[in-house]
Amino acid sequence: MNWVVVGTSAIVFAIMAGLLILVYTFMSARTMKKRRMEMVTFLDSIKPGKRCVFGGGIQGKITAVHEDTVDVEIAKGMIVTVNKLGISDIVK
Repeated sequence: MNWVVVGTSAIVFAIMAGLLILVYTFMSARTMKKRRMEMVTFLDSIKPGKRCVFGGGIQGKITAVHEDTVDVEIAKGMIVTVNKLGISDIVK
């Protein structure tokens, strides 16, 4: 058995695996950064007077925005307080 060839192949394999891991990590980081920016933009767009949809499909009108929560009127005179992350979409 030619140990020089085996050693060279192992080194080439290790380098290729390392490069593959670096590329995957870089691409994942870019995707996560993009999603994080979209989430920040979405959370900043939550303002009183806009209509929203919860994760379960309930719709309502935003009446007040607090640091982590939102007051939403889902029926005339019925206001619920929900976490901002519970809102899935802003209805135009």
